[in-house]
Amino acid sequence: MVDDKKISIIGGAGHIGLPLSVLLFNLGFKVNLVDNNNHNLNLIKKGKSPFYEKDIEKYLKKTIKNRHFLTTNLLESIKDSKFIFVCIGTPISKKLKPDLKNFFNLLNSLKKIVNDKNHLIIRSSIAPGTFYKIFNFFNNGKIFLNISYCPERVLQGQSMVELPKIPQIISSYNFNSLRTVKNLFKKLCKDIIICKPEEAEMAKILSNAYRYINFSIANQFYEICDQNYLNFEKIRRLMRFNYTRANGLASAGFVGGPCLMKDTMQLNYLTKNRNNLLGNAYLVNEDLPKYIVSKIKKIKNFKSKKVLVLGKTFKANNDDLRGSKSLDLIRLLNKNKIKNVVYEPNLERQSKKKVNSMIKFSKIIILATPHKEFKNLKISKDKTLIDISGFFLKG
Repeated sequence: MVDDKKISIIGGAGHIGLPLSVLLFNLGFKVNLVDNNNHNLNLIKKGKSPFYEKDIEKYLKKTIKNRHFLTTNLLESIKDSKFIFVCIGTPISKKLKPDLKNFFNLLNSLKKIVNDKNHLIIRSSIAPGTFYKIFNFFNNGKIFLNISYCPERVLQGQSMVELPKIPQIISSYNFNSLRTVKNLFKKLCKDIIICKPEEAEMAKILSNAYRYINFSIANQFYEICDQNYLNFEKIRRLMRFNYTRANGLASAGFVGGPCLMKDTMQLNYLTKNRNNLLGNAYLVNEDLPKYIVSKIKKIKNFKSKKVLVLGKTFKANNDDLRGSKSLDLIRLLNKNKIKNVVYEPNLERQSKKKVNSMIKFSKIIILATPHKEFKNLKISKDKTLIDISGFFLKG
């Protein structure tokens, strides 16, 4: 018997699943949060978020006291849910190809549990053509499963704010799925976009690839300006001042995380050709840490000078290390036997006095991740400052 008010979220203790779980619970649904990450589940049971997500803990503290918000690692618990969200990672291999082995292993397990009374909603990013395979995987003549593709579109750290505001894309080959899932999402957000699954897949992948390419353009421009003794961020501001045609140009900086590069490479795999815009964007962004190390090696007596790396996380004002280019930079510094220390305020509690001491005894300072906490740091002019994003630029 399916409970019309019950929603299960597989991967519910992760960055995509947890904010969605909390918001749906606050809309009056019974939420079953399913995940195999017991560490994250234990934190959630205590009302603590396993990662930074704005405002989520004030919701969690109320949520966990209610018997209709469950956390479990048992997949069997989903069978009486009307809606089942799949919010798990879809990584790429070391050869930069989509690696969906674990994803389809999960679907294979679901196939033994779900029936035509459930509505399966794929939330993970998948390359165009994948949903067609998923649909056929389930609808093989034995059952006809209601299955939809509704890609997540939020900015990590802002999910609680963005989920109700950003239009939700809904797609399926099944009219009943479209109608039912549309009615669910109308409770969560104002605007709904309905399209074909292939269009939804491509829209999601292209959105991330566009951002990744934009960053690569900025990073290429940064290197060109730097080689000509010019400040790229200053040039970028000149370009954009009362001139809307250049407004889309991003700031330079490390491009990490679990999504942008991965989805760009999923798209690149479809082209069957690395020698194109997508492949070149990858080379520019991935090689930026190498470029920074090459800059340091040009400094006189660089091996006798200590380097301070400000920030380890993959993006500003966050605590997520996944795909961090700052970590790549630190590995390269160590590989080249360049003495370095690292300060990451979102992972390590250190006094202001200690941070100032790190600055004092370092000759070279690299702003790797532009956290807001760094804005008031005092860096004297006798230091070599490598500020890729122009974070410290005045005006």
